[in-house]
Amino acid sequence: DHSKILSLAANWDKKEKTGKDQKVGEAKAAVQNDADSKEDDFEYLLDLRSKLVMTEIPKRLEEEFKMSSLISSFLDQLHVALDIKDQIHSLHQGGHFLFQEGYAMELKLGAKALPSFHKALRHLNQEMLSWTKTVKEARQKFYFLNFFTMRELIK
Repeated sequence: DHSKILSLAANWDKKEKTGKDQKVGEAKAAVQNDADSKEDDFEYLLDLRSKLVMTEIPKRLEEEFKMSSLISSFLDQLHVALDIKDQIHSLHQGGHFLFQEGYAMELKLGAKALPSFHKALRHLNQEMLSWTKTVKEARQKFYFLNFFTMRELIK
């Protein structure tokens, strides 16, 4: 039966603090089950991206699950997430008060998550434009601010 495909799902044992793979009867159930979501850092996701790009998709998986479109969606989301990370870093380096130590943004990958990623990136771009304008006006009004970086001023 071609609908039965061996799939592996991460199974984390909290007591023993070890991980192992467990068999999932149907790949559809593994793909659609959102309850088993987990947190990963960018290093893991970038490594996953490298592996996915180099992997040849079996014809059966492509026909049944449209894997190339799923992978493409993941890669698009990861690309925007990296842009978001870069923008947050720029805001932090620029001394924006909201984006200092302790700031975190959680992004959830999913089939329909790309529009929310773009929305978050647009918001960060607006924050950067606003912050740059605010800093420029303050530096023009108060000349001695020009001797310090914004990060030095907030410490």
